[in-house]
Amino acid sequence: MIKNKGNNPSLQIFRIVSKFPDLVESHSFKQPLFVNLRIKPTEQSRTYLAQIKLTGSKKLDVLVLKPNLAKENKENKNVPHMYSLKDGRICLYLPKEIDSSDDYSVVVPWISEWLYYYEVWKITGKWCGGGHSFKRRTNE
Repeated sequence: MIKNKGNNPSLQIFRIVSKFPDLVESHSFKQPLFVNLRIKPTEQSRTYLAQIKLTGSKKLDVLVLKPNLAKENKENKNVPHMYSLKDGRICLYLPKEIDSSDDYSVVVPWISEWLYYYEVWKITGKWCGGGHSFKRRTNE
């Protein structure tokens, strides 16, 4: 019987690096497993440094490392669709919507899309990207 190896964290990083080599700035196949990507959502956009990080529990976190979103939004702490403004951890999906057997490379276009809608939100004050509503903790 062949087991599904889709949940192998190193394989997940390899898939991302293989599918998006032009975006990869750095990566690690050792703990902590991560891949850093340079993403420019549109021609007019700035370039962001995002990180896809896998923890030992095969949990997937996506962070915006540069620019520092907390510093950029120090006047407005209510940035939509973020798990943690302090850490730059963005909300692309609810945890139950992605499984460790899924191909995590699917999140790369989602990161670009989130960044695009973030830029629109910065200009208009309205989040146009849809998504889920959830109660924000006040200690972020």
